[in-house]
This record gives sequence, C-alpha cells and structure tokens, in this order.
Amino acid sequence: MQRFRFTAFGGDYTLMNVETGSENMDYSSLFLDTATGETVGNGYLIAEGETVELVYKVEITGETPPSSFGEAFQILQRLRSANIRGSFSVQERPGWTVTIEGY
Repeated sequence: MQRFRFTAFGGDYTLMNVETGSENMDYSSLFLDTATGETVGNGYLIAEGETVELVYKVEITGETPPSSFGEAFQILQRLRSANIRGSFSVQERPGWTVTIEGY
C-alpha cells in the first residue's frame, strides 16, 4: 500500500483516465480516498486548496495467507511478476500524470 497527498492549487483538479490493472486476476489495484474510503475514479474532484490523502492499494484474492516464510516469498514473487499498475491524469493540468508500477 502506498500513500500520497495531493493538493489542488490554482483551481479545482479533476482526476481522469483513472486506470488500474494486473496480469494476474488474483491481484487487483485501486486508488482510495483515505478520509472517505471512496474508490477514486474518473471525475474525482479535488477542490481548490483542498488536500486529499490517497492510497494505492493492491487487493489479493484467491490466495490463502502464508503459513511460512517460503510461502510468503512465493506470493511476493507472484506479485512482482503480475505487472500491477495504476495511473491517473489531472484534467486541468495537461501533461500531469501519476503512474505507479510494480509491487
């Protein structure tokens, strides 16, 4: 899980082109607003002067919790090879794109 803060300066910011994905269907990623728990999608608005804390979270389904270091290491290897990624752009700021890749 990665956390970051985003502040809108000089006007509202509208997040667009919100994309998340993975090559392994057992691993999915999403952006969350930590204050509201809302999943961040296209059209998510950050009002001028407002600061939001977003989390990039990877959810794992179809895996049982590891019972040993070896099993944990195997899950980590699968996570690293799954090409997990997320990105979004700021509509009001051409060229501003946030991209997160890997695990």
